Amino acid sequence: MLSEVFRVLKPGGRFSMTTIGSGIGKITFGWLYKLRTYSDARMTAMLKAAGFANVRVKSTLGMMQVCYGEKMERKGG
Repeated sequence: MLSEVFRVLKPGGRFSMTTIGSGIGKITFGWLYKLRTYSDARMTAMLKAAGFANVRVKSTLGMMQVCYGEKMERKGG
């Protein structure tokens, strides 16, 4: 999914999303709804693997994970 978002994002575009955190959120919503959660380090690696630059991932209170990345402008023509 992240690779597809990167593909359709225009150069210079920014992407952000909020997911369930891997702490309390995983226990509460992961179990109840069978949602997959990722650590901040794993989410960072996944965003970078998809091609995003300036990646930032931060969890708050174990309930929410905020993720950000950019598609850099191409140099030259």
